[in-house]
Amino acid sequence: MKYAKEVMEQWKASTDERYKKDLCMMVERITEELFTQAKNGCNHIPSVGIYTHSTIEGRPEAIEIKMDGDKNYCYVVVWKDFVSVLNSLCYRVDKGVNWHRITPDPSC
Repeated sequence: MKYAKEVMEQWKASTDERYKKDLCMMVERITEELFTQAKNGCNHIPSVGIYTHSTIEGRPEAIEIKMDGDKNYCYVVVWKDFVSVLNSLCYRVDKGVNWHRITPDPSC
């Protein structure tokens, strides 16, 4: 059983590393989209919509995120880490069921 335990530990470590990379890429993509909207002078506060759903068997904290309007852009992250990073960067996350809106937080 030691081998099975080692396999699972390695799998968890590998997926954690991938989730961190995906988190950075997703936050970068969101920031780029918000800056583009701000630069274009839209009539409303810049915002990004994202869709989420749980997809990883054995990792209930991991979710798949897809940006609204960009069907080819999809990453897997840990939701609480994602929200924590966005909040630390002064973004507000308005959480829905499977669809969420991210906007700059002017009170931050």
